[in-house]
Amino acid sequence: MTDPMNQPTDLINRLLNIMEDLYQLKDLDALLDQVLLQARRLCGADAGSIYTLENQLLCFSYIHNDSLFSPESSKKYLFFNHTLPIDDQSLAGYVALTGESLIIDDAYELPPTLPFSFNKSFDEQSGYRTRTILAVPLRTIRRKIVGVLQLINALDERGAW
Repeated sequence: MTDPMNQPTDLINRLLNIMEDLYQLKDLDALLDQVLLQARRLCGADAGSIYTLENQLLCFSYIHNDSLFSPESSKKYLFFNHTLPIDDQSLAGYVALTGESLIIDDAYELPPTLPFSFNKSFDEQSGYRTRTILAVPLRTIRRKIVGVLQLINALDERGAW
């Protein structure tokens, strides 16, 4: 059994190990893929994506989904070459527009009074059901937004969402 008093120390050690591993990566694609993987592991997310900012659009650049994609799955490629405008018609667009992080308990139950909406098209194309979302802006050291990281469907201690 894990001693609860050691949990903060364990988390700090885990973060330091992740940072050291990421520091070793020199290829941007490998780095962003590992950032997504490690963020999913730390937060216990079933899926996640990274949008990168290119020509004033968000490009769906990296995607992980343990429930939907097997190593041989072709569904992963449904989303490549998709772009989103930087506006309030999608969660990622809103995060890129405002620089605000979002925590969503159920993407399908958003009140209509919110200044953003959930774009269901990815779920409709893939057959996936997005529920919880953590969306955060990715920034340079000078605070310029260069993308958006989304973690999707938090897993409970049994691995269910």
